[in-house]
Amino acid sequence: MWRGYTLIISAASCWALIGIFSFIAYGQGIQPMEVAFWRAVLSWVFFAVQAVMKKETQLVKKDIPLLLLFGIFGISAFYVSYLFAIKEGGAAFASVLLYTAPAWVVACSFFIFREKLTVSKVTAVLMVVAGVVLISRGGGNSNSSTALGFFAVFSGLAAGFCYSLYYTMGKYFTSRYSSANLFFYVFPSVPSVFCRLSSLERSPQRHGLHCWQSLLFQRL
Repeated sequence: MWRGYTLIISAASCWALIGIFSFIAYGQGIQPMEVAFWRAVLSWVFFAVQAVMKKETQLVKKDIPLLLLFGIFGISAFYVSYLFAIKEGGAAFASVLLYTAPAWVVACSFFIFREKLTVSKVTAVLMVVAGVVLISRGGGNSNSSTALGFFAVFSGLAAGFCYSLYYTMGKYFTSRYSSANLFFYVFPSVPSVFCRLSSLERSPQRHGLHCWQSLLFQRL
């Protein structure tokens, strides 16, 4: 039991560090799209090593279209929107809006999987919406009470929606692939190409060791 609690706390702590190290990377001159690209690349390296070591590299051809779709929205759009939300609204703001994901799961389950809506589900979604309204009226990176801009809120909500795909689309993959096996094929497909399009002009090599360190720790 304690092992489970320890893993949960460790995962939450590592997730919280994404915002901190992303800010450090921004301070080194690297842009959100570039951070997203290197995050995808470094993630693939770790998953590839694990997949190869465990010999979990199988792929069913009929799953390729869905894998590409998951790569576009579940990885590319998610990474980019979340990192823009961090830059525009702050790490705490982005993290809170990221967890509108359960509300998106309820909506997708109703419209796509035709799952029944209950009073508790509707109440939870309304509470999420109310929370988003209150958050958007507060300050982001500053200590002022200036309302956050549309782009910051949109980026945060988009990140929440894309994150919800890990539960909706991911439900299909969990019974067929391990995490390492799944991301071994997802990461080098669309995300790397998509994110690389905006990082041709700059490279962490031009920003020095601190930039590389922030990108590496942000991924860990």
